[in-house]
Amino acid sequence: MSRLTARIVGLITDFGDKDSYIGELKAAFFAGTQLGHIIDISHKVAIGDVKSCSYLLSRVALVFPDDSIFVAIVDPSVGSDRQAVIIRSGKRILIGPDNGVFARSIRWDDDFEVRVIGWEDIDHNRRSNTFHGRDLFVPVAAQIVEGKDFSEIGTFGQLKNTFCPATPDRTNTGFEGTVLYIDTFGNIATDIPNQTSGKIKLGLFDEIEYSESYSSHPNNELFWLHGSDGCIEIALNCGHAGKKAGVLPGDPVEIYEILSIR
Repeated sequence: MSRLTARIVGLITDFGDKDSYIGELKAAFFAGTQLGHIIDISHKVAIGDVKSCSYLLSRVALVFPDDSIFVAIVDPSVGSDRQAVIIRSGKRILIGPDNGVFARSIRWDDDFEVRVIGWEDIDHNRRSNTFHGRDLFVPVAAQIVEGKDFSEIGTFGQLKNTFCPATPDRTNTGFEGTVLYIDTFGNIATDIPNQTSGKIKLGLFDEIEYSESYSSHPNNELFWLHGSDGCIEIALNCGHAGKKAGVLPGDPVEIYEILSIR
């Protein structure tokens, strides 16, 4: 890619918006390049919630340009012996801790490449063991934006501390999947593909039926619909579905009496 072409950098953290950390990240990035455009994916991932970060990254990848760079800083083990990595998956570049934040983004890619990065890959003297995001991850992202080749950064490596994202299991009557994420509105994201239709069993409720949209279902009654991320979502019109169903990320969700598999 030409150095004159700005690349988009997606930034996701669990830092919140009270402190100076986000500003420090961006300042460190633009100290290394003036070419990139930063998009703030979210800075309100629950503190240390690696799996929610992994889900959100896989979701935004659906709409980001193919050659985007993603920097993920949900890093509860910062300063330990966990690896810092840069990953090439297709045309995308992923930079962050080796702790599972990229698990869902690379789950269908058998050819992704991993390089382990460290202090030898940066050219400044800030080397905090509590802020790798500012001092290591975004400076490496800036180098990529400036035209440095993936193969010139770090050393060849492999992921050590990731997880294998669950996929729905076939049952006698349908599929059993997993609650992946509950958003600000209380909508429940699952890993059951939209191509499946039937009735949903979740938490305190044994029979949740389909609705075409949020507004086409009565208030205070759970329903499921085809989510914008390609998987089934459970919602509550004008309410919090997660609280009403009594579920959390990682809980099981079942679809049964299958009507169709498209």
